[in-house]
Amino acid sequence: MKEQIANKISETLNKIESDYKAKLAPTLEVIAALIHRAIEENFARRGRWDGSGTGIFSGGNQRWKPLAPTTIEKYKKLGYELNPTLDRGGLLRRSIATYADKKNIAVVISVANVPYAAVHQFGSGRIPARPYIVLTEQDLEIILDLLTGLLKK
Repeated sequence: MKEQIANKISETLNKIESDYKAKLAPTLEVIAALIHRAIEENFARRGRWDGSGTGIFSGGNQRWKPLAPTTIEKYKKLGYELNPTLDRGGLLRRSIATYADKKNIAVVISVANVPYAAVHQFGSGRIPARPYIVLTEQDLEIILDLLTGLLKK
């Protein structure tokens, strides 16, 4: 279903551009802001994913896996806060930015500052995936509603 909504979003963007000769940049900027809001919500809820995928369309209702007992023990010894998962110091969350230009939207992570970003998104060995760059079906429907509203104007 999410893939179908994503396809409708793409079709609607093409229609806006071709039928109305509209510049997409302002619309894409709003969509980029909606995507950024969704990513922030993923952190706030400690995950919103489907439990299987790690791609942008793998959003759902499942929370991230809790920290392993060995990690909890290590963090306690170091005096670290145990919660929130992936947001202990906020660096990963703050390093994520969304941008839009005339034709594209990009989600960018400053990996120089956060070299562990991919490990948390996709998992690695003993570290489970905790995807934070995901969109839920509801997120996609909000974007589609925005675009559909533009077509009605």
